[in-house]
Amino acid sequence: MRKLVSLILTIIISVSVLSVVSMAEDKTLILSESFDQYADNNEAYNELSKNWLLEDGANTSWPDYFNLIENGNGKALSMTWVGARRMLLTGKYIPSDYEVSFKMKTEYTTPNGGFFSMHTMVDLPYVTQKWDDATQTIVPFWGGIPNYEADGHSDPLIANGVGYAGVYIKPERNKLEIGVKTAEIPSATAKYGIGNIRYFVDLPDGKDFGTELLQVRITDKDNIISVYVDDTLLATVTYGNISGLFYKNASIKDANGNVVASTENARICIANDLGFVLRGAILVVDDFDLYAYGTFAPALSGTVPLYNTQAEKTGLKGILGDESMAVKIDVASKNAISSFTYKGMATYACTNTEATFYVYPWNNDYQTTLTGTPIYTNVIYNHINNMDCVINFDTPITEGSYLFVLTNGKAGIDENGAAGGQPVVWLHEKNAESTAQFYINGEISENAFYADYELLTGYPEKVVEPENPTTPSPTEKPADPTQKPSDPTQGPVENPPTGEAMPVFGLTVLVLTSVVAVLYIFSKTKRTEQ
Repeated sequence: MRKLVSLILTIIISVSVLSVVSMAEDKTLILSESFDQYADNNEAYNELSKNWLLEDGANTSWPDYFNLIENGNGKALSMTWVGARRMLLTGKYIPSDYEVSFKMKTEYTTPNGGFFSMHTMVDLPYVTQKWDDATQTIVPFWGGIPNYEADGHSDPLIANGVGYAGVYIKPERNKLEIGVKTAEIPSATAKYGIGNIRYFVDLPDGKDFGTELLQVRITDKDNIISVYVDDTLLATVTYGNISGLFYKNASIKDANGNVVASTENARICIANDLGFVLRGAILVVDDFDLYAYGTFAPALSGTVPLYNTQAEKTGLKGILGDESMAVKIDVASKNAISSFTYKGMATYACTNTEATFYVYPWNNDYQTTLTGTPIYTNVIYNHINNMDCVINFDTPITEGSYLFVLTNGKAGIDENGAAGGQPVVWLHEKNAESTAQFYINGEISENAFYADYELLTGYPEKVVEPENPTTPSPTEKPADPTQKPSDPTQGPVENPPTGEAMPVFGLTVLVLTSVVAVLYIFSKTKRTEQ
């Protein structure tokens, strides 16, 4: 009997190990940074600058505000306001599904402090209106809101938020603040039309960001961000519904999956820029690791201009109604396009303009292509005059030929409230090295557009299917199934907040089946012996 028990345990352990191994998801390292290898601050700056935007707001030498410090047997990076404002990862492409981990420490619990932001903005965003306390009205305003500056949003929990867009975490000693930036109508509590939804959660017992570097791990998969501190799940953020540059819907849930805050006016960038942001505080970071889920990690190849960079713009073209501007672009094998940009798009200083951007798979010719189904559609609403119009794709556009179309333009309103303006694209000379073909209102154009796109490389080569695969014809009608499939015994079970699959049921069945099989063999053996 003892041998039987030993055999059963061996089978259970073996099956469990195999199942856990099969459950492990492929991850590909994008970047690892421990800071230990740098001899001094200057070497750290030179090497880190290859992948990170390191912003020295005081315009002084870098080591005055970004410093290597001793951390046990290694080193960590200390960021100090006012010089150290941002450390954003700009030299690597971050896919939609990824995992990041790092250690962080800060003593600050004021409205300021250290932040880790995801789906944030690298470029300076602008707002066109603000709330005027003197007149108690909304007035025209042209100003940038960097993601390290106070956002003008106050509520009973906190005096002001920081930044313009994204999802963020902020250490608060023995708590963690998890927040989502929102778009609001300018008011006394949202001066610049920027708001926040927030959730403050207690850390595991005895943990304190002010006394030690704590391990933070964040997974962002299937539009669910899960936040862990020392491997304890604290909260999740679920997001979706693309509109313009942003995901608009978001909900924060506690570790048990209960919704604690939600919004349909989120400002979560489709572009997945992430990094550390600082205001009025000191932040220490260490052991940064970033992984892509999957067997490969696309790499940034560079920006491809559709225009002659040595020439001047040749004119402009507005879009109203069914007027259109389109360009056919060929994407080579192993490449992909992550974003498309109309540079310096104008609106004649009007707000609330609109246009729709489509991407169609190319099919033989222009007209035939437009009868197909677009693989991407986005409405560009209220574009800021003369700013780049960057369209980020949540799923990169891989190998093939495509038609990028801007149409369905609508006028907006001027500063006096009168109808006016429209989306306007600059015309330019063609880039002689580009194979792109341009169209205006369906006709081939000799003008290029003042536009470019971001190219990725490193994709696996596509498997080419035969054009006319031969399928053997059945010699007779297939037999009817011998048994009707049984109805499910229960409804679908929702995935846990982390968005990760739960293969517990399958594992349990496999183990029990193994045990039953062993017991059966044992029973049969005993009967034989008798």
